[in-house]
Amino acid sequence: MIIRKATYGDLPQILSIYQEARTYMKENGNPSQWGDAYPPVSLIEEDLERRHCYVCVDEQEIIGVFCYFAGTEPTYEQIYQGHWLDEKLPYGVIHRIAVAKHRRGVASACFDFALRACGNLRIDTHRDNLPMQASLAKNGFTYCGIIYLANGEERLAYQKQDKERMPQVLTPKILYEDKWVVLVEKPVGMPSQPDHTKQRSVLDYLQEKYGYAGLVHRLDTPTGGVMLFSRHQKYTGGLCNMFSEKERMQKYYLAVLPSPPETPTGEMIDYLYHDTKKNKTFVVDTRRGATHLAHLTYEVLATNPDGKTLVKVRIYTGRSHQIRAQFAHVGLPLLGDGKYGSRYKMKPQGFALWAYELQFEHPHTKETLTTTSLPPMDKAPWSEFSYIFNQ
Repeated sequence: MIIRKATYGDLPQILSIYQEARTYMKENGNPSQWGDAYPPVSLIEEDLERRHCYVCVDEQEIIGVFCYFAGTEPTYEQIYQGHWLDEKLPYGVIHRIAVAKHRRGVASACFDFALRACGNLRIDTHRDNLPMQASLAKNGFTYCGIIYLANGEERLAYQKQDKERMPQVLTPKILYEDKWVVLVEKPVGMPSQPDHTKQRSVLDYLQEKYGYAGLVHRLDTPTGGVMLFSRHQKYTGGLCNMFSEKERMQKYYLAVLPSPPETPTGEMIDYLYHDTKKNKTFVVDTRRGATHLAHLTYEVLATNPDGKTLVKVRIYTGRSHQIRAQFAHVGLPLLGDGKYGSRYKMKPQGFALWAYELQFEHPHTKETLTTTSLPPMDKAPWSEFSYIFNQ
């Protein structure tokens, strides 16, 4: 048996399995959890669109289906008559699990798959769904309490953790601080500011530490490196404005490409369009309503025998996914950046882009402040270029 992401072509078999599951529930004393029509086709299609729907396949036959995603479930924010095993760590969620008739071990395989993916798994079920409660107990889940769905219905909440795969509590490293500004090294996987995942962000950490921290700019969650924050409201607006001025705020990144660009140094000037629904940026031929000019320069620092190339990039504009989109447009997606066409896999999940250096005029002292941060040299592909930084 294999578990893979479902496709729209799987929909007829998925609907058949859900119908079998509804019948099974009614025959086993649980007529109300899914009733006659849950999950509706529209919800299954939403799972497919979000790439959250998975199927279990045995000899080309789909024998199980479930929804899995890593992130937050709004109905899990409040739990009653108990508590989750932890409150702050990222977690994964399983919903809408259904198994074909007379198939054993499929639910356990789904749980194992999801737990391997996230290390910290939450699930809920109906009080009358005794077979699911028995399966959760058999698979080592801990009963945590009661949650309520958006429609007010009660559900029993469970959680299981794999200590070896548990997500880490990420903490930014302070690179420079004074009474007016703080510069930190943002870890890969930590949001710059609060977002839908509910993970603790860099901004959360600094506000807890200092009482006030002003967000000046952002880095994508999979990108690590230097970030600047204000420590005084008086300077937050000015620093934000400075960040858009290429002469007063110099921003450098390191990136790893699959092969060298045509020239060892170069410049890219493009118009970019950011599709908010897809959260993806595209290079377009001409300027139109929602496009923005993007400008960067690059310098090749090293090329390895297998073609992997380390470049230093300076951006003069701060557009969403700018470096990722502009290099992908010339056939050089950053290593690990699957959204933009890379087939290289990075662990932990992410792509080879690092905010290497910020150079700017200190808002209070007016002196030039330069702060740098190196990517993790013990992790590929950065480790393949450690000789550059050890010179």
